[in-house]
Amino acid sequence: MKHLVIEPRASWSKRDFTEMVEFRWVLFMLMLRDIKLRYKQTFLGVVWVVFQPLMTTFLFSFIFGRWLKVESDGIPYALFAFCGLIPWLVFSQSLQRASTSLVNETQLVQKVYFPRLFLPIAGTLGVFLDCLFALLTLAVMMVIYHHPVSWKVLLLPIGVILIFLFSTAFNILLSCLSAHYRDFKHIIPFFLQFWMYASPIAFSMSSIPEKWRWVFAMNPLTGIIEFFRWSLLGHSAYHMSSFSIACVLTVILMWISLIVFRKLEWTLSDVI
Repeated sequence: MKHLVIEPRASWSKRDFTEMVEFRWVLFMLMLRDIKLRYKQTFLGVVWVVFQPLMTTFLFSFIFGRWLKVESDGIPYALFAFCGLIPWLVFSQSLQRASTSLVNETQLVQKVYFPRLFLPIAGTLGVFLDCLFALLTLAVMMVIYHHPVSWKVLLLPIGVILIFLFSTAFNILLSCLSAHYRDFKHIIPFFLQFWMYASPIAFSMSSIPEKWRWVFAMNPLTGIIEFFRWSLLGHSAYHMSSFSIACVLTVILMWISLIVFRKLEWTLSDVI
């Protein structure tokens, strides 16, 4: 019988990552449980995955597309808005579930040993099904609007990986902070609402004055959203600098999140 010795470590080591590989089945089961619980006893099931972005797209199309006449760079506004909502859907949905994952799983954390990092990661990766159905819905919309598909769609997996990496890093940081400071539970809804309108979902970066574009480019979601439009819709007005900023900030955020998580991990059972 294998004996497992649990002891606090100040920093990440090869042993930690080896342990995560050994417990990989726990991550899979947590993801599967999250997906099942989300659609259990729902009449419409996975329809809810696309219902929210479709309704938001309809609202944006009426307010920004028809009323305010916001520029969509020659792309039908419904496609323009829905495509921007896909990475936002991954980020916002995963944030609402994974940011409080440690607090919501108090009994599991206190009674069973497994890599605690799996809880925010599972909450984030559990949204992959939502992303897949949203992409399929966009494909149907592109057929309806007779919008062509270019070779750029082959690069879409890069954008998908990046949005999940960014969401994972953000959720790791917020999950451990939420366990120690419950104020984050009340801040997150307001934070998401503000961030949504600060991201180029309902508008294009080309509609922003040149002198202010660098401010929006500092938002990691800007580069990711624009990359989704560039790869899926053949969006020509794409600036590689914003995507580069998103990649760099994602790496920095992941590094900070892992450091903070390791420092706070060993007091979780005492504070949740």
